[in-house]
Amino acid sequence: MGYLKTMLVCLLTFQLLLNVPSAKAAPPENELNQYLAGIGWTKQELLDYLSYYEIPLEDFSTVEELKDVLGTPINSNNLQELLTKYDLTQQEFNDLMDHFGDNLNDYKFIEDLDASVEYYENYDEYMAETEKALAEFGITEEETERLFNYLAEVEEKKKINLIK
Repeated sequence: MGYLKTMLVCLLTFQLLLNVPSAKAAPPENELNQYLAGIGWTKQELLDYLSYYEIPLEDFSTVEELKDVLGTPINSNNLQELLTKYDLTQQEFNDLMDHFGDNLNDYKFIEDLDASVEYYENYDEYMAETEKALAEFGITEEETERLFNYLAEVEEKKKINLIK
């Protein structure tokens, strides 16, 4: 009987140890500053970016973990790869961004830019699907347009992004 009690205590103790949250701290300040200098950001810009996604800096114990989440900084090579992926010239890319009121300078990471370009390239298809889905609820094309105009105004006034 003593053996069973010992096993039970060991199992419970082991289970408790597995559930202890790991303590993480922000990456070392000097490494973080080097990384931020390399991408041309201030610490406040990083905190603002992470805040948008509701991720505290303290969730990362190393700069490598942070890099994995943030993505790849945009450079001329990966920008050219993106243009090739979507079969766009630089002028077509600029026109597409302008059409949606967007700008390359608003992006720091290629993954974010890729997601936006993909959305913009497929916007007409997305809108058609959305209008069809809303029509199933009896919402007219005119009402759908007013809804999207309203959401665009909210985004602009509140400086938030409702689509991402």
